[in-house]
Amino acid sequence: MPSNNTNRPYLGFAIPTFNRCKLLDNLIGQITRSFEELSETRFEVCICDNGSSDATEEIVRKWQRHYPQIKYKNNRSNLGPQQNITNSFSLTSSEYVWILSDDDEIWDHSIPTLIHELESNPTSDLFLLNRSLCTVDMEFNKNDAYIENNQSISVLLKESEELSNYLNKCLNINGLGCYISSWVVKRSIGEKILLEDDEFSRENLFPHVYLLWNYTLNKNPIRLHYLNQPLVKWRAGNSLAARGLLGRAMHLHQLFRKIAPSKELFCQFEKMITQQYERQFTKDMMIRKGPPLDELIYAQEHFNGESKEQARISALEIQATALARAEMLRKQREEKEAADS
Repeated sequence: MPSNNTNRPYLGFAIPTFNRCKLLDNLIGQITRSFEELSETRFEVCICDNGSSDATEEIVRKWQRHYPQIKYKNNRSNLGPQQNITNSFSLTSSEYVWILSDDDEIWDHSIPTLIHELESNPTSDLFLLNRSLCTVDMEFNKNDAYIENNQSISVLLKESEELSNYLNKCLNINGLGCYISSWVVKRSIGEKILLEDDEFSRENLFPHVYLLWNYTLNKNPIRLHYLNQPLVKWRAGNSLAARGLLGRAMHLHQLFRKIAPSKELFCQFEKMITQQYERQFTKDMMIRKGPPLDELIYAQEHFNGESKEQARISALEIQATALARAEMLRKQREEKEAADS
């Protein structure tokens, strides 16, 4: 880590938690072990507990006996996920803050790799980390990719051709910052984004995305750096995934309609979100499921501004196209499996 003349931690972790003491125990162990291997003590782990009824506080107190760098706050009641994220971030004092969900994990190489990237890109304000997709039991499935060709990329988040090119390269909504465990932010920037109190953000499924883009598009642009190396392990079966793709798409649609400074930029966000929805729908059709027709109609009405009649026609076309493509992909997979056997 860079040397400095103060005891200020270089990298800190903001971990909001609620009733996941065993998973939290494992995550704290991964973080502290990494810093021990680096022989580095200038770090901090800041945990904010949303009033857990399990052994969360006991687990954290156990770690605190060995690591004074661990801070803990118990809200004593459930204040909701966004307020808990805000509270955990408020506990930090480090130069950079990695926001981690209590049910996710990191790789052994994650922290040294991240520190190298932070040192190599001092002008970047927010780092989006790629992730590894794992099962609920944390068995590795595959690595994700937020950007076309999974290339690392840096972009200034302001209305410009540079931002347009970035949005065109985004493969999924995590390129917009939806997955909170991907966030590593300069604390001086993060406090201006995450500590902002806004009524709309409290009602949206992605309050951190709203706060980020509202700040950078309408106040002060920041520089984002997407890191293609997967440094965080995402656990399947989390609560947000259970909300459904259409619900997530609708909330993103609402927030970008509210904050986009121009119709042209809003249309770019809308196109990217809709494409993600349609790609996932095709994947769902491959395992013979997917959203009902009325959800597709609703999506066409709200995303594309179509009349009820035209939205139904478009929805049927999307359904037929997705089913045909799913059948083609299924056939290709079966042929490959037969050739390999």
